[in-house]
Amino acid sequence: MSEGELEFEKFKKYVSEYLVGEDKQLEIIYAGIQAAKKTGTVPAFLLRGPPGAGKTYITKVIAEYFGAQYIFIQTTLNTSEDELLYKYIPSEDTKSGIKILYGPLPEALEKSKKTITVLVLDEFDKTRPSTDSLLLDYIQNTRVSFRIDETEDIIEGNKQNLIIFLTSNDNREFSEPLLRRLITVVFQPPSPKAVETLLSKEFSDKIIKLLSKLYVASLHANMTKPITIQELRQLGYAMQVMPEGNFNDLLFSFAVKTYEDMEKLSEALQTETQSQQENLPDVGQALVQHQEEQQQEEQEKKQEQSVQQILASIKIPKDEVINAEKIDAENERTFLTSVNSSFTEYSEIIKTFEPTPAERPDVLGKFQVIDDDSALKITASTPLSLEEVQKLLINQSTFEAYAEDFLYVPTIHEIINIAKENNLNITYYTKNLIILKNINIIIRLELIKEKLFKLKMYINAKNSGEDKKLLSNLLAYQQNFVLKKFLENLQWRHYEIISGKYFNVQEYKDLAKFLEITGIDAKLIIESSPQLFISISKGTPETKYTIDYEISNSNIELKIKRIDVTTEKTVSNNSIKNIINKYAGTYDLLDGLNKLKEMDEEIQIIGDKQ
Repeated sequence: MSEGELEFEKFKKYVSEYLVGEDKQLEIIYAGIQAAKKTGTVPAFLLRGPPGAGKTYITKVIAEYFGAQYIFIQTTLNTSEDELLYKYIPSEDTKSGIKILYGPLPEALEKSKKTITVLVLDEFDKTRPSTDSLLLDYIQNTRVSFRIDETEDIIEGNKQNLIIFLTSNDNREFSEPLLRRLITVVFQPPSPKAVETLLSKEFSDKIIKLLSKLYVASLHANMTKPITIQELRQLGYAMQVMPEGNFNDLLFSFAVKTYEDMEKLSEALQTETQSQQENLPDVGQALVQHQEEQQQEEQEKKQEQSVQQILASIKIPKDEVINAEKIDAENERTFLTSVNSSFTEYSEIIKTFEPTPAERPDVLGKFQVIDDDSALKITASTPLSLEEVQKLLINQSTFEAYAEDFLYVPTIHEIINIAKENNLNITYYTKNLIILKNINIIIRLELIKEKLFKLKMYINAKNSGEDKKLLSNLLAYQQNFVLKKFLENLQWRHYEIISGKYFNVQEYKDLAKFLEITGIDAKLIIESSPQLFISISKGTPETKYTIDYEISNSNIELKIKRIDVTTEKTVSNNSIKNIINKYAGTYDLLDGLNKLKEMDEEIQIIGDKQ
């Protein structure tokens, strides 16, 4: 596989974590972006298709993949050229009371001078036809005229940093000159199977089946637009956090926006499910209950079903069960746990991490208590480390967490051993990316520099002894194997260090490279009053020392607590102590090793003089 094909596979894999069934569209978009780089043009795309096909959402995912600035404007009926060029805000500093700022077109050009920028003109088919001509020079030459107070500026952007998307629901045709500058990508609603595959990464089997049925029904219901994947996901999460909530209310709030569409969906849903005799809700009936409340009191009780009641009625055949191995490897939830009625999780977070008290009781360092009107939850603002996840495993029975850390791996053999020892399946295996899985954990190892891997891990903890063992093994490997291997090497190489020979051996080069690429904060501390033992010998003069080391949160501290000096002549304790005090202090590890060598040279000089 060529380098270009590998890059496309990474691009497709990333986008496919959020959207499915769009492989052909992704090929066109990726090819268009790469071709524009080669030809020095701007990649500009027209995404056509019905509402709910994922056109707008895919632009945001692509922007996130490239780490781009995202500039979005939702155009409306008869949006004019001025609305694309200018932004008007109230201001007391101007005579007119209005301040004029860059609109989306010039703003995107300005940002493209510094970084990759994605500009999205959503539903551009609603704009006036005259806006087509505004984009001709913009796309061709990455420039636009911007006039303020009778002064005209020409704003130019960087073609290499700009990606343009226009979306259209085909409400009008575009001019031929504009179409010639655009790469057209046609979208269709994703297939039911593709939708089910995506949902399987996030929800239980019964929720997946219900959401899939709703999606299929919406395709056949002649609604204003089918239910989108984003709306299905929102509904799924709402069902998770509000199991006692009324299903019809949730459906109307998160997925279907009009009474007419609800009635159409209800009819299609009942037609879809009657042949299978599944007890799925009549969603339309509940919407007219306010018109006939007294007459329909019995019917209301029958039709208003909670999420739990509906899910309990759904039967999942054994061959359709979707297990946890399908959990998304890059599902970047940082931490999520529902707080029970006794609020013990709140207490455990404080006991486990000892965060500095804040002004508010719901802020616990990087953790925060949130209330989504249905349940209290504790989340984290940034990814957890391996060490933090292990602490949670010790103190929390169940939780979800997303972690990021680094793993220094001398050879791929070590990764294979980790998989063997912890019963992990290797599901992706290349020199740059390796993915390991078990039923609760997914680990993604991506090579970022020589032997240093970025570790991303998603864990759905079930208080499993296997999970705790795996985390312990990873930490033991990260901290107690790789680091200790280097540090123990220092302990017995004291003679080579003070003689200077150590700085020419391979172990020193490996240590220096390890510290460079991991960025680990490693210090050597020479204590001002170590245990000191001086002896006289007619043999070779020698200084020995004892190193103690500590590893905490991937930081290293080595302490010189004892020094043994052997000389050929008698020397005073004070002379040696004065030299040690001269060098006492905290150093970067490699500098500190050199200080030990210099300190020994001075000690031996004193012995020679006396």
